Amino acid sequence: GGVRYAIDGSAIHDNAINISGGTVSGNVIAAKIDNTVANVPVTNNSINIYGSPDLRGANLIGVSGSNSTPLNNSLNIYTYGITAQNISNFDKINFFDVQNSARILTLTSGVTNLGLDKIGMSMHGDSPLTTGDKISVIYNSNGINASVLNNGNSADATGNVSYDGGTIQRGSTAVYGMNLETSADGKELTATVGEVVGDAGNPIPESSREFAYLPVDVPDPFTDMMIEKIEEDDKENSSAEDTMDVHRASGFHIFMHAGGGKIKTKTGTGTWTTTKRGNFDFGLARSLDSKAGTWFIAPIFEYAHGSYDSQLPNGINGNGMTKYTAGGFIARRLNHNGFYYEASLRGGRAETDFASNDFLIAGEKSRVTYEMSTPVFAGHIRLGLAKKFNANNLLDIYGIYSYAHQGSMDSDLSSGEHVDFSSVHAQKIRIGYRFTTRTSAISRVYTGLAYQYESTSGAMATALDYSKHSDGSKGSSGMLELGWQIKPNMNNPWLLDINATGWIGYNRGFNAMMRMQRSI
Repeated sequence: GGVRYAIDGSAIHDNAINISGGTVSGNVIAAKIDNTVANVPVTNNSINIYGSPDLRGANLIGVSGSNSTPLNNSLNIYTYGITAQNISNFDKINFFDVQNSARILTLTSGVTNLGLDKIGMSMHGDSPLTTGDKISVIYNSNGINASVLNNGNSADATGNVSYDGGTIQRGSTAVYGMNLETSADGKELTATVGEVVGDAGNPIPESSREFAYLPVDVPDPFTDMMIEKIEEDDKENSSAEDTMDVHRASGFHIFMHAGGGKIKTKTGTGTWTTTKRGNFDFGLARSLDSKAGTWFIAPIFEYAHGSYDSQLPNGINGNGMTKYTAGGFIARRLNHNGFYYEASLRGGRAETDFASNDFLIAGEKSRVTYEMSTPVFAGHIRLGLAKKFNANNLLDIYGIYSYAHQGSMDSDLSSGEHVDFSSVHAQKIRIGYRFTTRTSAISRVYTGLAYQYESTSGAMATALDYSKHSDGSKGSSGMLELGWQIKPNMNNPWLLDINATGWIGYNRGFNAMMRMQRSI
């Protein structure tokens, strides 16, 4: 196997020996220390057994030597039907994915000294094991000398010890009670599955709130068209030369918006999600003039794709990918007095995958993954007032309410459980302004400020008839935007808009966007 050996007083930690096949004989030691210095830390060292190795000639030893202070040194067995000579000097012994059809470990040399309160177990999430089932854990024909440190019970090779304080975890969600007991002849240790006693402490339900992309950001294909329309109608402030440069706003308009950024969002007490996302939308807008004003209408297609990193409760970190695809319809009405109102309705599908190496299973950090897909519906209402101060300056004051609903969904976790997630929704209110200045006949710059308040509902996850609820989140953010535009004119029908947006508060980070629009 392998040994990390210290003689100079250095601490030994995080040493791992992984055995998954072949034949291993002799002493397999996770960490060894021989020292004149007392109480040298020896922590988090492990021997991990997978597959079907031949260990009939091996002794598995956690810590060997003198003057050490062992902590959290473990033997982790991820298989069954293993035979070895003996095991000794582990702070923890964990048996993963236990079954009721085969003995896990057979020992053949000497009496095995075993602390029953050091044993942890897990079974796969879709395991057929139920309350009352028994598992053959360890057999040694030479005897098992069992003890329980927390209540002082002990027995020799011919005695019987029962420990009712153990637990067995099912997948990554539920924890069952467990009774460990040596046989009357002291040669076999068995485990009996008890009742459900709680959840595993892993934050599975937060996934439907924190990881899936809820499309409450509102696409805006009409503001540039609206400004063009206002400038077109403002004949009193336009010279003959300027009027010739104005590209008529009426008719059809192709629009394309593409951008991305990095946003860190507070999703709960002490929890954050950092998302790197790119988004794209396009459509064909139509402007229709009337005596009272102008209608802008457009079908719209949206797509967003990104990655995220989440800092979750209990020190757990997760990451994954998100994708959102939707289509819908958006319309705006602009009156001659500058007042306008707008609404949209979009629907599509959100997909998310999740992975974490920090989920605790039988006391050890383990990797859990799952994927989710669900329908999403979103919409918004916008009210505003756009007014020109003079020939070069225009102020747009607006308020937006947006809403998104993510449907219920289910997923199979890599740890085996089938989990049902409740539906969730998110909503935002934004109040702000944008001030646009014409810098030349073909260019404009603009700045904007906004206050935003948003909230996301709580979520419920149910697995193995055990439900867990997570609270929603809410908070306020401030937004600053800066932008530069090249206007359409008689020689160039394209509008180009480059925009940068920064956020502070509940949301922190930035977005960058490029918009293109052409009249046809």
